[in-house]
Amino acid sequence: TENGGLVLPIVFPDDLHGRISSLRDIIEKNNVHGIVLLGGPENTHSPLARIKEEWDGNPPFNVFSIFPQDDVLGQEFTCSFVIDHEYAAGIQFGDAENKNEDDDTLALLISAVEYAAELPFVLPQDSDLYYHVQAVAGKRKVARYVDSETGIQSRNHFIILNSAE
Repeated sequence: TENGGLVLPIVFPDDLHGRISSLRDIIEKNNVHGIVLLGGPENTHSPLARIKEEWDGNPPFNVFSIFPQDDVLGQEFTCSFVIDHEYAAGIQFGDAENKNEDDDTLALLISAVEYAAELPFVLPQDSDLYYHVQAVAGKRKVARYVDSETGIQSRNHFIILNSAE
């Protein structure tokens, strides 16, 4: 953003001096149109929750979380949507799969940044949210996350399906 760009990359822990709580200060100092988190570390949801509170629960920007390492319930509460992998038990990835996964992650990140930059409104938590997430995911199919123990379907947590359905 120093040069008038739309993207302010923030790398944890370097740019945050090892403290995720520094995210709040960075957001407040910049004209944020949207936040895209890739692999948000543990406790990312805490500063996001404080920011959300300061806007009476409705910040004027979207927060997209991709493959979080943070508590998923906290991410669901503080983010417009969460995208995660569909994991199958016992699958081990080799080098070729890791390269493909890295390429897919980069494509997903670029798509999310472009979508956040162009989106003229904050995404509502309604049935249309699926279509916005699918637009970000592109060719990859997404589905709403369903808790395996309770059978409850998440409102804003989605998984990228491994198989084309």
